[in-house]
Amino acid sequence: MMHRLYNWHPARILSAAVMLSELGTVIIVSLFSWFFHQEVRLDFLITGAVAALIMSLVVVSIILRLVHRLQQKTHDLRQSHTSLQLTQGRLHLLNDLLAQAAARMPIAFIVWDTHFQATDWNPAAERIFGYRKEEALGRTPLQLFVPPSALEPVAAAMADLLAGKEAEYSQPGNNITKEGRIISCLWFNAPLKDGNDRVHGVLSMALDVTEQEQLEQALRWAKDRSEAANQAKTRFLTTISHEIRTPMNVVLGMSELLLETTLDLEQERLAQIIHRSGKGLLDVINDVLDFARIEAGRMNVACEPFALHTLIEESAELMRVIAQEKGLQLCAQIAPGTPPAVLGDEGKVRQILINLLGNAVKFTQDGEIHLQAQPHPHMEETLLITVQDSGIGIAAEQAMLIFEDFTQADSGISRRYGGTGLGLAICRKLVEMMGGRIWVTSQLGQGSIFSFTLPARATELSLVTALEGSNQESPEPQRGLRILLAEDSLDNQLLVRLYLKQSPHELVIVSDGHEAVAKVQQEPFDLLITDIQMPHMDGYTATRLIRQWEQQQARPSVPILALSAHASRDKEAESLAAGCNDHLTKPIKKKELLRLVNRYAQGKKAEATLP
Repeated sequence: MMHRLYNWHPARILSAAVMLSELGTVIIVSLFSWFFHQEVRLDFLITGAVAALIMSLVVVSIILRLVHRLQQKTHDLRQSHTSLQLTQGRLHLLNDLLAQAAARMPIAFIVWDTHFQATDWNPAAERIFGYRKEEALGRTPLQLFVPPSALEPVAAAMADLLAGKEAEYSQPGNNITKEGRIISCLWFNAPLKDGNDRVHGVLSMALDVTEQEQLEQALRWAKDRSEAANQAKTRFLTTISHEIRTPMNVVLGMSELLLETTLDLEQERLAQIIHRSGKGLLDVINDVLDFARIEAGRMNVACEPFALHTLIEESAELMRVIAQEKGLQLCAQIAPGTPPAVLGDEGKVRQILINLLGNAVKFTQDGEIHLQAQPHPHMEETLLITVQDSGIGIAAEQAMLIFEDFTQADSGISRRYGGTGLGLAICRKLVEMMGGRIWVTSQLGQGSIFSFTLPARATELSLVTALEGSNQESPEPQRGLRILLAEDSLDNQLLVRLYLKQSPHELVIVSDGHEAVAKVQQEPFDLLITDIQMPHMDGYTATRLIRQWEQQQARPSVPILALSAHASRDKEAESLAAGCNDHLTKPIKKKELLRLVNRYAQGKKAEATLP
């Protein structure tokens, strides 16, 4: 009845209440007459009617309240029903999306019961392992994809999962497909628990990483091959360096000695050509070796105090002689405010300057070349160095390429001017290693301006003076040294003999490390000069054996000077680590060798004058 009242209008409900009151009055009067067998008075009828009406209104009020509550509940139910329908729709959509994702994603989803029998098997599992869902359901991992070699660890892992062990990832391991193909899968396993924390199954997810592992293996193989190729290249360049520097040491040394003799003009010109050509070949070798060391990451940047003004002036003076031979003027200018001494790598800065000045001289037929150093106008503790020439210039489209490896502005340049195309590439790499930047401003036929920045913190010039004090040329010794030379090349033996010919020193020569060790143990020597690479026993091994013998015999250490055809800081460090006192790189200059020998002679003289 209540649901019918819900559809009634309030006026209709009130009308029904009036009718109910009239009916109630009649019923009350009739009952009263029947019970008391008396006539009913009018006032009593009116009173009864009013009472019935009041009672009817009370009943109607109660009914209206109930109807209102029913309407509110019905409204709430309808809203809940609508919300439930929306939620169900979303759940259906989410289930569809999950089902589509599970069907399309490359990860296998497998659900196992407490007996580790498959109860769900998604399409990815079919693709990975080759079993259709109806084939896989009810079967265990050991029956599906576990190889015999992994039975025990897999069984132990299954037991742990059923015992409620937390989820974990496994390392990629081998699995077997239905066709017997070995694949590698990455697994994630987790126990499925109910509200009481009881395990009722296990969820497994597997990702086939076979192709990824094959790719990684291919990359490792390619990396190994690349490293092997780099090592082979390094060994090749090292061998070439040694094989070329050894005879080049003789060519340059002999031509230098020849130029010290009395020659007529033609003979002197020919000797100068030999010496200049040898130095040119040596420059090419140095460029290739520097490039290889930079590419291999084996070139380090030093941070030591050096005299910047002196470096600028010396570099300009060195190239000024060559420039004057072509009728060119070479000027060096140091702007006010440029620190006299800075911290940095003097050798690399010198190499950059010589390279840029050399190019300027090479590509300029007439005019001037300007070298300028100044503080950078916009960057603190930074130098701006420029080399400007009036040479052939560079086309705009080539200006960005000339700093690349083995690149020149055009092929005609290498035919006309020579060069490997490595000089500017090495300059760029050296500048960048030191934290700077290099660029060129040029127009074809109008000359070029090469500029580079260089982080350089000013330092005290006194530090440079103290550092250079040990490198000052030693005066001629008053007494000679007894020197042992270990060198397998007869030409280099002759060269060192000629270098020392006018000195008061006595020279004894052996051909390998074995003989050097034996001589030192048999006779006293003031200095040992040893080549590093010799047959039978190299210079490093000989040095170690000599140092070991001196320690055992409690004898004073004889100074050892290493000669190497390998031009690298690594070799210098290796020489010092082996026990050598100094290291010289071939080709050896006469002045440099005599400076070191005389320094040891002065030290020997000081020892002799001690009381």
